[in-house]
Amino acid sequence: MSTPSKEHQANVLINLAVLKLFSDQSTFIIGELPREKKHWFNTTVRAADNFIKEVESGLSEHNKETLQILTDALNNGITDLKKDLLTHIS
Repeated sequence: MSTPSKEHQANVLINLAVLKLFSDQSTFIIGELPREKKHWFNTTVRAADNFIKEVESGLSEHNKETLQILTDALNNGITDLKKDLLTHIS
């Protein structure tokens, strides 16, 4: 099997970072969903966490570090976006 291209590796890392961000941000919804929706949401978060763990185990140390940098950058972006959004919500 050939080595994945840099573009492919970038796409994988970006998608993993988005999933990690989803999982991290999911804690803000705890206690907000009715029972059935809570079940589906929790199942989705667990599936995302398991997928992330599985894919991360195959990453090089360099790509694991890059993934953490991407995840942190996305988290910072979401934090800034939330600050801006709060000024527009009445």
